[in-house]
Amino acid sequence: MGYTLLHRDSHSIYSPDFLWLTLASFFFFASFQILFVPLPLYIQHIGGTASTVGIVLATFALAAVLVRPLMGRLVDTLGRRPLLLLGIGLFILSPLLFIFATSIPLLMAARALQGVGLAAFTIASTTWIADLVPASRRGEAMSNFASASVLSLAILPAVGSSLLRVTGFPALFALAAGLALLSLLGASARERHVPAANPGQGHFWTTVRRRGVWLPSLLVLTLGVAYGAILSFLPLFAQERGLPDGGLFFTLFAAAAIVGRGPLGRLSDRLGHAPVIAPLTLLAVGAIVLLATARTLPAFLAAALCYGLTFGTAWPLLNALVVNHASLEGRGAAVGIISTGFDFGVACGSFLGGLLVAPLGYGGMFLTTAGICLLGVAAFIVGEMRPGLH
Repeated sequence: MGYTLLHRDSHSIYSPDFLWLTLASFFFFASFQILFVPLPLYIQHIGGTASTVGIVLATFALAAVLVRPLMGRLVDTLGRRPLLLLGIGLFILSPLLFIFATSIPLLMAARALQGVGLAAFTIASTTWIADLVPASRRGEAMSNFASASVLSLAILPAVGSSLLRVTGFPALFALAAGLALLSLLGASARERHVPAANPGQGHFWTTVRRRGVWLPSLLVLTLGVAYGAILSFLPLFAQERGLPDGGLFFTLFAAAAIVGRGPLGRLSDRLGHAPVIAPLTLLAVGAIVLLATARTLPAFLAAALCYGLTFGTAWPLLNALVVNHASLEGRGAAVGIISTGFDFGVACGSFLGGLLVAPLGYGGMFLTTAGICLLGVAAFIVGEMRPGLH
């Protein structure tokens, strides 16, 4: 046995423990998202090019990819709290290191530490939330928990962009560390499981082989390619086309995701997660195409809203889907696997985007990532139609 799940009310969702973890998630992601717009500009400030931006930001995701499987196993064997605290600690440290990272290699090293922190926190917190709620309401609960990171996304990129004009980079990096410090509130939550003294080693590989885990993870990988490209190059894309900076895009993206997550999470609990995920991700491809071709403010804003309502809503449902296909002992591993897929996609999107900008331009680069997403959606739909998945 990997661990024992303690008693849980089969009907409640919004326990104090759920709320502590949700508040911690808000501050944790606020620390990350306040730098969405400033960081690509900082890379250029210290001498980086467009391709360098992609490489530096890909370092973050690649570091997370490398440690996600290990973090998933440690969450199942050591417990949720130690990994949560590790992630928070690294998120406090890494922005402070940015202050002294005046060269690209130093900045890449600090970003790698931040990637490890993200991997530890997200796997621990998502698995912890899954422990707290009944399976029959997991789509709704995980959607609402994930809305904390989206709410911070609605606020912090625009705040970071505005503060940069008056404070400069070092003050912003210090503020990011302070926000991460506030996420220690999550340690107040009670852990609902007891790790076994001698956990089985077979649960991880059993989880990896489940089609209900690797198929959504493959879809998430392709969606991550586009998301990574958008995270890395949206500020530069908007600057080139005379559009508002990325802060407004992320605010609208987040607002649409917040509106959609609650109702669509409840709908997925009634209909099943896959029947809701498939059309959402297909529409997300259309939103990326709209962004790639946007040359006016209305088109740019419409792309942000559509992308938030579709991709922003589908992500927590994909997490709920893989958790429902995993055993109790493999729950952390399942979250680690799908998170690895997403991080690897983000890393590929950042790196590939940097290579494609010169020959294709920003629009052509985004269209290429939309095509990759479409392949992932098609594979997911075909895989879901095959018998034997459920």
